[in-house]
Amino acid sequence: MEASVYHETSDYQLEDGIKLLEIICPGLNEKVLDIGCGTGRLSKVISKRVGNGGKVIGVDPDEERIKIAINERKGYNNIQFMVGSDQTFPEDKYDAIVSTDVFHWIKDKEPLFKRIYDNLKPGGKLGFTTFDGNARPDLLIEIFRLCGPKTYEAAMSCVYCDTGQKYKELAAAIGFDVMLLDVKARKNIFPNLDAFIDFFYAVYYGMFDRDDPGLNDLKERYKGQPVPMELQRLTMILTKPLE
Repeated sequence: MEASVYHETSDYQLEDGIKLLEIICPGLNEKVLDIGCGTGRLSKVISKRVGNGGKVIGVDPDEERIKIAINERKGYNNIQFMVGSDQTFPEDKYDAIVSTDVFHWIKDKEPLFKRIYDNLKPGGKLGFTTFDGNARPDLLIEIFRLCGPKTYEAAMSCVYCDTGQKYKELAAAIGFDVMLLDVKARKNIFPNLDAFIDFFYAVYYGMFDRDDPGLNDLKERYKGQPVPMELQRLTMILTKPLE
């Protein structure tokens, strides 16, 4: 259920991923890794850019999301989807590695950056989007609280946001050159509270109950109203120096 909801509500992540591609510009015959590919929507965009002579590897730890990605792959013969993570993706020499809205789920980012660096070709690029310092709007925190202490504790302890400056320092320590570091407010307006809840239900892997009775008063309060959201978005492009 969560995976199918994610597939239908992940426009936010797809839009950011397409912006990354506009900067990285993967070309024909290149090999690209998509870490945290979800249901494969961005991977299919990359597939068209690298052409039949290129290859796209999409990995995600969620088996249900990968099942959807595989089922939706028809006609994209240069994509391979698999269950995997930042520490288990296939070792290779990639022209580019992309990741949208993934790095804030990873607590220890040094092994992540090191493994990516080791699996890029000289001159290869890493492009990623995440949140700068905070990934939870106040309304989402209120929803977690209303769903009870166990949900609140689990949901509040599974995200590890860093600042752009910390990412910059880590990248330099690993050996990357920073091509772009951009932090800006990203605004989004959900048509109603149900759409807001569905989006974060999918993002948080179904960690809370969308129909929890504790949410009834909140749903009544927001009935018929659009729900605005604004968070600081971090975009980074890193390059492995030429040897």
